[in-house]
Amino acid sequence: LASIGRQVSIALENSRLYTETRRKALEFEALYQVSRTMASTLDLQNILTRISEMVSDLLQAQAMALMLLGPDGRTLSTVAGYNLFDETFPRTPDARWGASPSLVAVHEKRPVMVSDMQADEIYGTWLKAARDRGFTSFLAIPLIVQDRALGCMNLYMIERHEFAPEEIQLLSTFASQAAVSIE
Repeated sequence: LASIGRQVSIALENSRLYTETRRKALEFEALYQVSRTMASTLDLQNILTRISEMVSDLLQAQAMALMLLGPDGRTLSTVAGYNLFDETFPRTPDARWGASPSLVAVHEKRPVMVSDMQADEIYGTWLKAARDRGFTSFLAIPLIVQDRALGCMNLYMIERHEFAPEEIQLLSTFASQAAVSIE
């Protein structure tokens, strides 16, 4: 029984390692494809659309938006994305609405995650349109180039999702690629 237990343990560990290696290979392939797209075209819209598709596929996000910061530094506009929807909140900031999670990500140059939109009391008003469409989780990753934020990448998930540090790091890499293309 001890021998069988060791063999089962080894088989389970090998399976875990295989799954992790496969996931890493898919991530590297996606980064390679984005780099190829960036090298083969100067069409910004094509590059941003390709990044949107790959990020959505990798993380199985049901919607994704790439947003750029306006010249006033207070508004964001969507330039590319996947399965986009009309956001019903005002485009201009209003104190009673509080700060949008996307603007917080841009101004503070850090990811902003909302794992459960139903329970969130900080950004609930800003995420109402997403919540009404059935989304549960949200993540905003800033697009940063040379310590300057240009906008953000927003992901929307239907299932409740706690974004792992590895996922946030991967998204930050894609966000850096997008920021370099925009710059």
